Amino acid sequence: MNKESVAIFILAAGKCSRMWPVTFFVPKPLLPVPKHERLISWAINASVSSGFDTYVLVRPDQADLFEKTINGKVGVLSSPYSRETGGEVLNHFHVLSDGQYQYVIVIPGDYYITSFKPELLIKAME
Repeated sequence: MNKESVAIFILAAGKCSRMWPVTFFVPKPLLPVPKHERLISWAINASVSSGFDTYVLVRPDQADLFEKTINGKVGVLSSPYSRETGGEVLNHFHVLSDGQYQYVIVIPGDYYITSFKPELLIKAME
């Protein structure tokens, strides 16, 4: 498997309404959790350590906050059209389907799964 043929897209474009008012100032994926900087950290760290291209899909109004918090570890993608998570996937469908990547893994940025190993997932699909 060629590392350049796989991309991981971490979804973080929700409205954060289910955890209101905790998420009034901070999107859910950026909330601190025990043993990690942020909830989204497990997904970013697993993706980066696997060596795959990694992007976080966010809403346009949250892009600056994610870029500051993530601090250049991965690419932050947002579009000029403010949509929730599924809409951001549609906004970036051209990136997902342009043929640059043989495999695209899409994972949520607000789940905490310590056993996530993207390379094992790709092996299972081959």
